[in-house]
Amino acid sequence: MTKHITAINSTEECSNSETECKSLTECKSLLSFRPLQDGDHNQIKALHEELFPVKYSEDFYKNIVMNKSLGGTPLYSRIAVWNRKEFLEMAIQNDLMENLAINVDVNSDVFLDLDLEDRVVVSDKECLDSLQDMECGGADQIISCIIGGFVKCSEIKDGKITNTLIRSRNVHPRMFYIMTLGNTEKFRKMRLGTKMIHDCLKMIEKVPTCGVVYLHVITYNNAAIKFYEKLGFYRIEEIKDYYNIEDVKYNCYLYAYFVNGNHPTFYQVMTKAYRKVLKFFSS
Repeated sequence: MTKHITAINSTEECSNSETECKSLTECKSLLSFRPLQDGDHNQIKALHEELFPVKYSEDFYKNIVMNKSLGGTPLYSRIAVWNRKEFLEMAIQNDLMENLAINVDVNSDVFLDLDLEDRVVVSDKECLDSLQDMECGGADQIISCIIGGFVKCSEIKDGKITNTLIRSRNVHPRMFYIMTLGNTEKFRKMRLGTKMIHDCLKMIEKVPTCGVVYLHVITYNNAAIKFYEKLGFYRIEEIKDYYNIEDVKYNCYLYAYFVNGNHPTFYQVMTKAYRKVLKFFSS
């Protein structure tokens, strides 16, 4: 997998050449990207408890740090971590991609050759100051994550979702579900969420049998709604009582991003356009 050093939220030009940059051990503004691993249990649990109102089970956390769903199928995970290590251990990344490739019947080289940045240098002063203030004792500090997985249309209990999102199951027998995506509050200006989605889409677009990326957003989370719609996700429908948080039920929106030749229905396209017009005249 190609390694890069690039600038994020930069106010100055930064060379992509590793030889022209500071040594990575001295670069305190370095962010790295990698999958979850066993030692991340406590941090990823704390991050989820900070970001999401839904309470996840202990089994959920035990499985995601092994990049497996509760049913044992491979998961995709990618986290942004602050560290001062000179090199990332790529074996975990390669194992994750190989397991995903086997699960979706594609050659593992397709995933291993993805051109994703493994490191970025932060030069936004406010975000950099927040990084410097962290007390992480030399360990990786997780500040952003995305977790999801491929699902077979035939295995989804709610057939309505499949019929709504997939035009032909013969062409696209798989979908990709984003379980969680989030950044710690201090670092939301860094557009890490956008990068996480784009990197995930690069991987998904290498799987021609996958026709859609979908997720659920609680209806009062206006920031997430704005984020996904800006990235081109379609709001498909509102689902009643989807979430149960401390014995209170909440509705959610089903969002979808269509890929690999699968496409939204005419009604979905027109509904999206209508919402844009309404938003324009109400702003």
